[in-house]
Amino acid sequence: MLKQRFYIDGVEVNEPNNYALNEIELNFDKGSDKASLSIDSWELGVGDLSNVNDAEIKSLKHLTDGLIGGVGVGEGKPFRIELENGGTPNVLFDGYLDLWTAKYECGKITAKAVEQGRVDWLNSGVGEVSFEYLASINLITEADYVLVPYVISTIPNYREAFMATITIFIITGEIFSQVEGILELTAEASNPFEASAIARLVLRIVYITTLLIALIKLTIDVFNLIIQPVKYHAGMYVNDLLRIGASFIGLTYSSSFLQSAPLDKLLILPEKFQTKLNDDGIFKAVQGLFTKDKTAQKGYPSFGYTVADLISAILLQFNAKLVMDGTNLRIERQNYNLSNTLYQIPAVERTEYTLNEADFFSNFFLKYQTDINDKNTLQEYAGTSYQVQVLPSNVINRKMVLTKRLDAIYINFALGKRKIELTFPEKIFDTFFKIVGGAIDLLVEVINIIIDIINGIIKLLNKIIKILKKLGIDVGFVIPTIPNIDPPNFGNLIEDRINMLKMETDFINVPKMILVDNNSDATNNKLRPENEAVLSAKFLWDNFHYLKSFVGQGDNPIGNQYYDYPLPKVPFTYDDYLKVKTDNRVIDTDGARTGIIRSLKWNIDEQTATGTFSIQQKYTNNLIEFKTESNGI
Repeated sequence: MLKQRFYIDGVEVNEPNNYALNEIELNFDKGSDKASLSIDSWELGVGDLSNVNDAEIKSLKHLTDGLIGGVGVGEGKPFRIELENGGTPNVLFDGYLDLWTAKYECGKITAKAVEQGRVDWLNSGVGEVSFEYLASINLITEADYVLVPYVISTIPNYREAFMATITIFIITGEIFSQVEGILELTAEASNPFEASAIARLVLRIVYITTLLIALIKLTIDVFNLIIQPVKYHAGMYVNDLLRIGASFIGLTYSSSFLQSAPLDKLLILPEKFQTKLNDDGIFKAVQGLFTKDKTAQKGYPSFGYTVADLISAILLQFNAKLVMDGTNLRIERQNYNLSNTLYQIPAVERTEYTLNEADFFSNFFLKYQTDINDKNTLQEYAGTSYQVQVLPSNVINRKMVLTKRLDAIYINFALGKRKIELTFPEKIFDTFFKIVGGAIDLLVEVINIIIDIINGIIKLLNKIIKILKKLGIDVGFVIPTIPNIDPPNFGNLIEDRINMLKMETDFINVPKMILVDNNSDATNNKLRPENEAVLSAKFLWDNFHYLKSFVGQGDNPIGNQYYDYPLPKVPFTYDDYLKVKTDNRVIDTDGARTGIIRSLKWNIDEQTATGTFSIQQKYTNNLIEFKTESNGI
């Protein structure tokens, strides 16, 4: 005979008034593992007014302590139930009493109990903590950010580009025309006593130098206005967000598929409604962060986004389930096996069954969001949506077809698009930098050689001036030398942009999801080549959502077809309860077929259980799938 013992704050208390009615009820919904006491509320009656450890006295004190510095009803009261069997205690329930929603009567408190480490506990509000708050207490720091380089991919102002290009070539032509006269003057200036030639040469060099500097600056300014340099947005890996969120509520986090390649590089770029406005010269007209600076922005989802919101979004996107394995929060595929020891259905008489028609959907539609601030998500629509229709392959009377229901999965993120080629203006500038830029480099080198020659002559003249001064002839001046020109570094303007994130503007209206590496140099944090394929709606269906289809495929040859059976009263021990509590998959009586527990009620005193279970077994082959991947046309 199992005896129930009750503990509040780790201290044994008197039994609740209604404890004898206690049963364990398990209901397994898609994406969760709900197991609850069938008694929703416990009646904590006064057993001994003089005993401070009386259940009702301790609970009432928890309420009043909130007025004198205690945690009060804003925090649950630790509550545990143990089953004693021959002196060996087994933990049946470990959680807390919710005294905030309790009913208080004279000599009695009726309160709900919530078990920690269960899905309903996570959904009770403990996960409703924002990432803003986690950052405010330094659980999220800049070290967790990943800087993602992006390039603006939009239609430039071709009129301005044309005018700038004309200006560039006018200045370039003027420079080359001026260079023609340099050699003539250089020959004349080789005579140190030809002062006028030297003066003209110096003036010509100064003029050309000024033109050359103006050309280089103009070229860079035009490039930045039309093409814009590489900029950086901060984001965070999904695994890091989930790990930090779990740690805040006292859990560890793991996922067999999210923590494995390629999804281990899954990153969220949060909304960005404001960006830095630069105040440096030409950059006053250009927004965005050009420097690899994590301090100027946030990398986590903000604007009220919570840990619970992220978990829900990931479960929806990947058709995943949340498994609470002790203190480990796990996000796993629907067919993930948590336990190697499954409950086996006893030999019971099966006189009736139903088919799982309620699980059938004739139409599945998966869709990412698009972003009005980034037309790349519209113009490159492929991968954004995927439709699967499950249809009868043979039809006699279409008016009597029973296939029905739509399962629409609207994913909370937009797909980030990878740059795979240079735009037309980028190609023009790239060609200019390679050809004209090379000529300018050569010209700068030639001019610097000439400047060095002139400076040598100037130094000789200055020596003569010093000698004349010693002889009593003071000319009253010293000829200044000409500074060399620094060669332009055009190679850094057209950086290796291929595989960087494309953006139409600097703003993100819908959080983007991308696969990206994190390197020591943020310039190399490019989208992975498989970004579009792995994150596509089709990939999500082929690898995660296909398990919902009644058409068998891959590692699920039977499909989502089950026979549903009632489970009559059967012997059921504490060990059986632990098996079903952690994994609702079961083995059929024959040991060959598998199935799931739909619901189960365990009578603790009798050590028996009743409920419903399903065995995976095909009952129709008259189904086909028609799949459509839209390209936006």
